[in-house]
Amino acid sequence: IKLPHTSAGQSFIGVEIPRKQISKGDLVFFRGRSSRRRGIGHVGIVITEKGEPVQFIHSSTSSGVRIDRLEAEYYRKRFIKATRVLPLN
Repeated sequence: IKLPHTSAGQSFIGVEIPRKQISKGDLVFFRGRSSRRRGIGHVGIVITEKGEPVQFIHSSTSSGVRIDRLEAEYYRKRFIKATRVLPLN
């Protein structure tokens, strides 16, 4: 699957899904460093199964590649949406 280079561009690919439906492989999108900015500035890939507490892997400029929880205060405040990227047939 080809995706745009930026997290904002990637947010237009796939189908938006409800927070309770998030599952492994879905993309989760966040505001960037400032929680006041409205635009998408960060993306992660979900690594947990549907129904489990959502964890995602992403690259942090300060800590490198890491795993975080969607419900952590920092990410909960910045969460914008989740999408499921479907293969094009």
